[in-house]
Amino acid sequence: MDFIIGIILLTCFSQITASSVKISPETDKWIRYGRDLSISCIFSSKHYNSIQLLHGDNEVHVSDQVTLTSETFTDADDLQTTVLRYTKSNVKFDDAGVYECRAENAKKQVKIDVVKGKLKIFPKTERVIAFEGERVTLTCEYQGGQRLDVTWSSTSGRDLKKSGFVIGSIVQSGAYVLTKVDISKSRASFSDSGKYVCTAGPFTKSVILEVYQGECDNLLVSGPSGVPDGHMTASSYYEDSIYMDSPERARLNLEDERVQRDNGNYVILGGGWMSGDKDKNEWIQVKFKAQSVVRSIWTQGRFESNCCNQSDWTTEFKVQFSQDGVVWHKYKDQSGNDLLNPQIRRSKNNLYFRANSDSDTVVKNDLPYPLITKYIRIYPTAWHGDIALRLDIKGCLIPQNLRISEPVQKAINLPVPGTLRISCEYTGPKEDHVLWSKNFVRMGNLDGFVRSSTEQLSGGRVTITDTITKETTEFLDSGNYTCYVPNSTLSDTLTVHAMKLDKKPNIDRYWVSSQNAVQLSCEYRSLDRREFSWEHSGGDINNRHFQITRDIKKSDGAVFVTSSIRKPYVDATDSGNYTCRVGEMSRSWEVNVLSVMGNGSWQAITPNRTMYLECDVKGLPNNIPYQIFWTKEGMSLKDLNSHGRINYFPNSKNLQIVRAQPSDAGKYECNILLEVGSPAQQQVSITKEIYAPPKTMLDGMKTINVGDSLHLYCKTTGYPTPSIVWKKNGLSLSELSSRVTFLPYGGLDNGHLVVFDVSGSEAGEYTCEAESEYFNSATSRLKVEVKELSIATSPTLLIAIIVGSVVVFMAIVCCGVYVKCNQRAKKKNYAYDTNSLERLRQSRPRLPRNNTFSEDQPKIMKLSEEPRFYSKRPPMSSPPLSASSQRSVSTFESDSYERVPLRNKLNITLTDQEGEEGYNTGSTQEKVRFSIVDIK
Repeated sequence: MDFIIGIILLTCFSQITASSVKISPETDKWIRYGRDLSISCIFSSKHYNSIQLLHGDNEVHVSDQVTLTSETFTDADDLQTTVLRYTKSNVKFDDAGVYECRAENAKKQVKIDVVKGKLKIFPKTERVIAFEGERVTLTCEYQGGQRLDVTWSSTSGRDLKKSGFVIGSIVQSGAYVLTKVDISKSRASFSDSGKYVCTAGPFTKSVILEVYQGECDNLLVSGPSGVPDGHMTASSYYEDSIYMDSPERARLNLEDERVQRDNGNYVILGGGWMSGDKDKNEWIQVKFKAQSVVRSIWTQGRFESNCCNQSDWTTEFKVQFSQDGVVWHKYKDQSGNDLLNPQIRRSKNNLYFRANSDSDTVVKNDLPYPLITKYIRIYPTAWHGDIALRLDIKGCLIPQNLRISEPVQKAINLPVPGTLRISCEYTGPKEDHVLWSKNFVRMGNLDGFVRSSTEQLSGGRVTITDTITKETTEFLDSGNYTCYVPNSTLSDTLTVHAMKLDKKPNIDRYWVSSQNAVQLSCEYRSLDRREFSWEHSGGDINNRHFQITRDIKKSDGAVFVTSSIRKPYVDATDSGNYTCRVGEMSRSWEVNVLSVMGNGSWQAITPNRTMYLECDVKGLPNNIPYQIFWTKEGMSLKDLNSHGRINYFPNSKNLQIVRAQPSDAGKYECNILLEVGSPAQQQVSITKEIYAPPKTMLDGMKTINVGDSLHLYCKTTGYPTPSIVWKKNGLSLSELSSRVTFLPYGGLDNGHLVVFDVSGSEAGEYTCEAESEYFNSATSRLKVEVKELSIATSPTLLIAIIVGSVVVFMAIVCCGVYVKCNQRAKKKNYAYDTNSLERLRQSRPRLPRNNTFSEDQPKIMKLSEEPRFYSKRPPMSSPPLSASSQRSVSTFESDSYERVPLRNKLNITLTDQEGEEGYNTGSTQEKVRFSIVDIK
């Protein structure tokens, strides 16, 4: 029998840990054709079990290109975790499909798609040059065997549509799928500079967009920024004794000029450059003063003089460029789009520009994308007459640009403590200096920051990246940080809000049962005040009936703002992600509301029958360990001394009470321990109550003498705890009379009824009525008889009173008094029940302050209740008096005491010097003299 009871008790406290299976990757994934595929299965349970990985309906096995590894480990709670790792190299299309991890009855799936294709960004360059106020277009092109979604994004996190970009797409299907997605903006701004990423399935490409400020439409050959004659060269040029068409004569709108040579002969310098040969390898070259941005090329035919009827011009040309004059590159199509400019012909990505059809008309050819170069060559590919042209090039020297490249936002929230790193990027044609200021005051020693700088020459441009770093930040690091180039207008500013944002409770997942309260709080600390916002699953929280509060404090110059949301009763619809946000900084919780099902929150007791408390909870996680156990009012079941009548069944999560008794009534808790063993472990308790009807028992003094104090005690049972009402002869008693008071007893504030100085009118039937909201009331009655006391029948009374170190014996026969005093050693361990006297003192009216006493006069004490003396220590509580109880007073001896029956009451009055009614404090150090003033 003991063994069976032990099994039942063990069952009551058995814990359920949900087996869980995880798979990595957790979401569907694209894999590029020919790459490697890796999948992991993770199974956790209290006992070991094999785990399988299936591809479709077939279990995977080791092969030449497949490896499988497995390992198992056990934690401190005997929870075993098995990890199965699968790796497949050189993935083919057959490897696509659903992969499933399976162990026991748990399983997880992930879908793998294999794709073959390529992704391109146009213009095909690492950096795309654009100009403020002008159109900019970026194109992403995907080509593959199946259709993929192609998307653009900015590494700064900005919304492209909100930033003014227009997104367009074209999809063509056939032997393969071709998808083009453009992002364009009609008027680019400097803030659009940054890195842009194109994504299509597993493919990713990026490009840096540089938006230059200022004008870039200068004549780079003949204007104020023009080049000297020595910077214009050619593969060959025509020259005879009369004419010389050298390359420096190829300036736009230049005419023939007759000059005298050193030998005295005259020569005609032609109005344009004309090659010495007629083939497509002839070229004319311009070397700019510095790295320049070329945006357009302007051409014109050779000037027609009146002498020779010559009509020479170039009808088509191509372009090459170089940074050093040695290595040359073809200017090719980088746009990826159909060229809408009819003056440009494309052949195998080579671009051919249509030029002139006469000698005088100036023809402009805009480059599809700006070209940054130091040298440029024009190759005529078609011509009329001889190869000849005049030209100019429009653009500008490389502009100086300065921007804060990291972080990309103009304002950031900086966690405290944390690391602050700001990078400023300068781009220009030559080296320059970058300086820093904070709140527009130059940072001399950088105020605890560490500074680093790098310089790079690329594409004829100098790029300087200057970085300041502070490893441990504080609130005083808030402010405006500016990088600038001295003696220029170049500058950029970053606003930093150094702050700390904490959340309470500091957990990621928050568990709560329905119809209970949820409260989430965020505390923001910084030098300035910021506004909070709350979100629920990305939407506004205002329509979810949460109470939102805010508290603001200041300390040591910092502002402390606490914002809280609270809902007293939640339901399943309140589940979701909750976020508090201050600027760009946020804190989030995943709130999971467990729905409680079953037989309600309470039920009435059914004595001697079997009862069940259900813990049917919806929303318990499948992949998170949890345990369930029951308690009663916080006490474990094994401490209830139920003799095996209370049993817990883990499979059903129900609690069974066999042969239910009234003592089984109360509050029971079904406790769910979630995320067991992790720092985020939480307990959710679901309350189930058993109600019992009230019962009462009235005890006390059935017979009492006039002048005595009446004590009645009402003891109740039932759950919830009933309230009681005192009545006399059917009428409610109250404390309106100074002689009636109620004291605590039996867990009730008014369970003890006291009536002082009883008179004949107090006789009658007293009633204690227990009332409950859920059951009928219960009543107990007691009839009290009041008697007059005759002094002639009074027996002899012997009283022993200890005053200081003196024992006083008083013998009273009828109306006579005998007093004997003995000197004895002072005992310091005497005490008596002061609690009862103090309660009586507080409930009695004060005496008038009309008596004065000197030091030698005795102090008078009036006792309306028998004093109880104890030689060792007072008991924990005074037992209730019954009608048959005999009143007594204690006579003290050296180490023990004896109880002497007391039939007549002795009233002794002690009054202090101010005339107030008082009581002995119980101190054995105090000397008190008593005088007998009255015997009733």
